[in-house]
Amino acid sequence: MRGQSKKLAAAARLWAAGQLEFPGESDEAETEAVARQSETLNALAAFGLVPDAPPVREQEQCCLWPELWPAFECFLSLGTQWTVGMGGPTGLPYAELRQCVADNSPKGHSRPARRKQGELLALLKAAEAGALKGFADRAEAAKKD
Repeated sequence: MRGQSKKLAAAARLWAAGQLEFPGESDEAETEAVARQSETLNALAAFGLVPDAPPVREQEQCCLWPELWPAFECFLSLGTQWTVGMGGPTGLPYAELRQCVADNSPKGHSRPARRKQGELLALLKAAEAGALKGFADRAEAAKKD
């Protein structure tokens, strides 16, 4: 459970920082950007100019285990429910968390059902903590710019 919550928190942090990309999602945009860049380089070369090397942004990779995907989808479905204060997002309302858990876990009061509900709630709390770190990272980066 500990390793799972760390992976989910890392994915949520990248999501909140705006650095999470899904495979195949940015291929078209990346192709367009490369085409624009080559046009710009050709235009600069026509005048004998060479651009400085742009800063390379190192991307962090995060791989989610298949068993964490339902919890991550549940977390993403809560994307519009953040409580926001003057300093930015402060957390998710626990009533919404509990409703999401109820909608996405086994029904009933049996011991296995309650255990699954508790596991999902713990994973969502870990994702929330990771996302709050990501929001803080994004705010800090914005201050530096």
